[in-house]
Amino acid sequence: MRKQFWATGVVILCVVIGLILFQKFQKPDRIQWQKYSATQIQNDLAHEKLILVSVMASWSIETVIHEYRYSENSVILNLIHTHPIVCYRVDLAKIPDEQIVTWRNYFQDFSGLGLLLLTKNPRNDVVLRRLPANEITVGTVISEIEHMLADQTLKARG
Repeated sequence: MRKQFWATGVVILCVVIGLILFQKFQKPDRIQWQKYSATQIQNDLAHEKLILVSVMASWSIETVIHEYRYSENSVILNLIHTHPIVCYRVDLAKIPDEQIVTWRNYFQDFSGLGLLLLTKNPRNDVVLRRLPANEITVGTVISEIEHMLADQTLKARG
């Protein structure tokens, strides 16, 4: 009886460990946003990554809608998982006052809700594309990501 108890315990433990490991390796079903950091974005650009920045405000239902439009799309998630793309979120309602000036300077005074895409072109210049929240569709996000990834590919070949 005691051997059966131990055998059952070992089997249950193995199943639990297997489920935990399976969840860690499973791809998420939505974009995993990181907290906005200008320093980290600059570092990612230096490492030739494409940056997506969701510009939102926690008080705005429009924010929820514009992120929902694309953050769970399988094509977009596949692009994010198969290319050097990093995703950040900034909540303009919560950004500290001392960072507002840096934000506006860095993103050329863009303060509307939406999606920003950044990369470096073949001349090593930072390229910034804006998608205002009311213009975001799955198709436009995919198109912009593919366009900017193509620019990075040209840079790698050049």
